[in-house]
Amino acid sequence: LVARHEFAHHRYWHLSFLIIGMFCTILWTDHLATLFQLDIGAVTTQLIQLLLVIMVYIYLSRKFEEQADAYAVADESASQGSEIVLQDASHNMSAALCAIASCSNISTDRRDVLHGSIRERQLNLESLVHCPLNAIPIHQSVKWIKIALVSLLLLEFVI
Repeated sequence: LVARHEFAHHRYWHLSFLIIGMFCTILWTDHLATLFQLDIGAVTTQLIQLLLVIMVYIYLSRKFEEQADAYAVADESASQGSEIVLQDASHNMSAALCAIASCSNISTDRRDVLHGSIRERQLNLESLVHCPLNAIPIHQSVKWIKIALVSLLLLEFVI
């Protein structure tokens, strides 16, 4: 399941969309700073821009982690011939996350900045049980995030 999770990052182009997200944040903060006649070279403006880049990176990372977890359990369920997320698949991925936490000597309640806590991720996985494989909510959310990122990127070049 961990390999399926990692494969999901590749399959859904998560790294590429993280880069697009960072690029959009930089372009749009520059554009807005210019629009509001702020000095782009000023330390304050650059710190605000850096803070926004970090916030977008964290947000996207967490959404992509959630999607990769969901893909792992959905793919495991599909490999067993199911059209819904199976309890066993969710449980197995939760156990894998717990094992990773144990091997890393971290609490399942510890909040990782980019991944969230293991406990949060386990709860997300539990919420997917019995969900149809073609209607997993995080896939729809990430689809709209990607559409927004590409639209913002294209819009910046048009403006």
